Amino acid sequence: MVPLSVKLSEKWEVTVNGGLAHLRENAESSYHTEGLASASFSYEWSEKFGTYYEIAGRFNTENSRGDPVVLGTGFTYKLAKEVQLDARVNVGVTPAADRINPFVGLSVRF
Repeated sequence: MVPLSVKLSEKWEVTVNGGLAHLRENAESSYHTEGLASASFSYEWSEKFGTYYEIAGRFNTENSRGDPVVLGTGFTYKLAKEVQLDARVNVGVTPAADRINPFVGLSVRF
């Protein structure tokens, strides 16, 4: 993945990621290359609390239902200088994506 993040203002930021993965589904299948891409806008409400809005997809997945694309939104809350709580929900917009996928996570920077 190759990330690019640009601060649009003191509160707004845009981030894009793109990359390729060379994958094999199982021992009987051949390798294929998939593309991965995402773009997000984030807004910092305060020093600790932020929200974000994202679109993400995988392409050339060789899935009979097509390629998964999701729209997501969530929030971040800084618990300490290097510790952040994340909560989000992704909503699938293509048949190959999960319809609703909630997520809660904890990030620690070392």
